[in-house]
Amino acid sequence: MKSREIKSEFVDKIAVISSNETLLGPIKITNARESFRDTLFTFHLSNEADYSLCVKEFIAAFEWLANFGGAVFKAAYSRLYPAVQYEDAKKEMYSFLESRFYSDKSECYSNENHERRESVDNTAFINKLSVLPRFITYDDAPVYSQFIDNWLAPQKIHTLCYKDIRYQYDAIIRKIIGDSKMDENIEVPNFREFNSINEVITEIRRILDAVIDFHLQGNQNDNSVIGYAIHFIEKNYQNDITLATVSNYYNLNYSYFSRIFKKNTGISFSQYLLNIRMGKARELIIKHSDIKIGDVAKKVGYNEENLQNFTRAFKKHFGKSPKSYKSDPPIKDGP
Repeated sequence: MKSREIKSEFVDKIAVISSNETLLGPIKITNARESFRDTLFTFHLSNEADYSLCVKEFIAAFEWLANFGGAVFKAAYSRLYPAVQYEDAKKEMYSFLESRFYSDKSECYSNENHERRESVDNTAFINKLSVLPRFITYDDAPVYSQFIDNWLAPQKIHTLCYKDIRYQYDAIIRKIIGDSKMDENIEVPNFREFNSINEVITEIRRILDAVIDFHLQGNQNDNSVIGYAIHFIEKNYQNDITLATVSNYYNLNYSYFSRIFKKNTGISFSQYLLNIRMGKARELIIKHSDIKIGDVAKKVGYNEENLQNFTRAFKKHFGKSPKSYKSDPPIKDGP
């Protein structure tokens, strides 16, 4: 069932309840306004008893709504206000609805269960955000990915109040897409559409991925992508790295990265990594005559279980086993 249809049924449900004069007495809906995911209701109430009964039936109607499978619904109600203080009641309900952000359950919020969080000084956050480079090429992607990962860390974002998360979300979005020429190419939801922190996290990552993909659409950025990948390999060849390791590190699509790597280097990623490792192994053997072959293998990314693989790969690459190469290196380096 669509959200608008559900809201409509909810309004009808409240209307039916409020028109039951034997049950509720002189209670009448005077306003039902939809804005994003929020629906606000105001009631004419004659006394505190009417208010208590209205709240009871309102929660019952809300629980009825929350039974729709697969959806999470959240609502809020204010304390008793005279009809002329509608704006005050509305502000109070919006304040209560901020608490919904920290719960993944259908719940009806009021003054009794409103979780208050203190706002923080956002100056430090803005200072860190302001020193990030303009996101105008793929070269800027890694630093943005690292910043986002740090901001989304549970120990940080889950401690912020609703107001600060909203403020920082808006600032991050402006920074990510402000210089990317994507203003008209990506739809950014209003923050009030989110019902939880997890929805914010998902959206931030979606937008970041969309901007990265935007910068990777043309071949003009392929060289910088491969440049970063080669730099990563040269720094980490001694570790257990794969094509997936590098593509994940730079937030690249696995298939896309594999394709452009071979296109730009002429060989596959695995072959390129092998060439780097064999070259480094040869350097170690030539420079250190007393080094053990097992130590050479470890220093270029082979563990003890893969020692035989290293020996076979070295022999295939240079035409000699590591031991033979060590005792009788060729006058001219191998391939």
